[in-house]
Amino acid sequence: HGTKEFPILTNGKLMDTPVFHPTEEEFSSFYEYAQKLDRLVGHIGVCKVVPPPGWRARADDVYTLETSSERLDNECIVKRPIRQNAIGGKGFYVNVHEEKRSMKLGDFKKIAQEQATVGSSRRSGRETSSTYSTEVLAELEKKFWRNILFNPPMYGADCPVPKGFREDGLGGLFSPEVCGDWDLARLPSLLTVGLRKRVP
Repeated sequence: HGTKEFPILTNGKLMDTPVFHPTEEEFSSFYEYAQKLDRLVGHIGVCKVVPPPGWRARADDVYTLETSSERLDNECIVKRPIRQNAIGGKGFYVNVHEEKRSMKLGDFKKIAQEQATVGSSRRSGRETSSTYSTEVLAELEKKFWRNILFNPPMYGADCPVPKGFREDGLGGLFSPEVCGDWDLARLPSLLTVGLRKRVP
């Protein structure tokens, strides 16, 4: 199934993930915009929303791969990161997920920096930080499959920020006065919009 604007299949092929670029007015209400997206692409189950120019999640960029925050490095714990080991060959692989011990964000960052260094040494140098040509993408894909057995990636998505980094006492790094309705620590939902009484 699908909608006229966003069919799941086009000429027998799966459609690309829909990408939306809301205006500042549309982006000002998370709940209303989420309802609009549900009507348009709810049947697909996924889409990408690009914030309007000028929107920021926080007042200052407190953490990147290049810069550090000693407090975040020591207090944030990456819970049981997963190393994705591939077994197989000739285009047929099975992923075996290996659960690693929990570690401090700073330790996880060191591993990420080492992997970034390895990846950058193998790049062709033709790509830029903002654009990738079809040729470069094809080359990167070949390198990925060529090295998948020898350099397994590790994922650390479960990394909650402890309370105390925000003035309101909630966990997370978003600045409510800057990010507006899109504060991940308190996104509007049916529980906050539709109910008259707060659920404990």
